[in-house]
Amino acid sequence: MIQMQIIGNLGTDPERRVLEDGRVLTTFPVAVTRRRGGREAVEWVKVTAYDNQAENCARYLAKGRKVYVQGDPKAYGYRNNLEEITARLELTARTVEFLSSRDEGRPQPEAPAPSAPAYQQQGFTQIDEEELPF
Repeated sequence: MIQMQIIGNLGTDPERRVLEDGRVLTTFPVAVTRRRGGREAVEWVKVTAYDNQAENCARYLAKGRKVYVQGDPKAYGYRNNLEEITARLELTARTVEFLSSRDEGRPQPEAPAPSAPAYQQQGFTQIDEEELPF
């Protein structure tokens, strides 16, 4: 058995499909940065998830989010548009862990200008120390 682990960022939003047999399939590309000798190179890995894991990936992942994926690798050779022989790496996921929060990478709405002190906006009330029973 060959297993592979990657950590990287999604290059696009996941694509979810339902197969003829009713199983759910979700695919997404992950950019993995490799560092060697002070240089960086980006490798793209196509990740495929099935069933419940596919549903969760489609629901919670988005372009730019960081993920950890562990699974079974496959390599495919093909000719590109320039007729050069090249290869593509695919990973059938056994485990997918979301390393970014749901809101990470999305623009945050601007907060309204505070009209009350910050402690009151958070639901706290100021108390004079003389009112404390201890």
